[in-house]
Amino acid sequence: MTKVDQFVSDVKKVTNPPVVDFDKHAPTDNELNNLTHLSFRFILGLPTFRACDFMMVKMMAGKVQSVRQLDKKFIPALADYIWDHMMGEPDELSEEDVEKMIKALRDQLYGMDEKTRNCIEAVPA
Repeated sequence: MTKVDQFVSDVKKVTNPPVVDFDKHAPTDNELNNLTHLSFRFILGLPTFRACDFMMVKMMAGKVQSVRQLDKKFIPALADYIWDHMMGEPDELSEEDVEKMIKALRDQLYGMDEKTRNCIEAVPA
């Protein structure tokens, strides 16, 4: 099993079924922010990201009307940004690998309740 497959498998183990209709639910800015945060944290190992990183991905992706559209716009833009800009196009990981990992994190995010999906405030441990 590759590291990417292991990552996806591990995320799926702690993912609840989706609580939104992927064809009808329009992602909020906070949900997109959280998907970016989870991707930076668990793919790159960074505890946070800069606001300009999030704004660049949003600009690259354009408006997203549904969770399903994340696969066509936002996730490829985020994967490209992470793989190219943050990782420097590594040989051991492809942009498609990064997309697979982000999609697993998307599924995890949309298995969370609305309040959690939209929370962007730090919660003390």
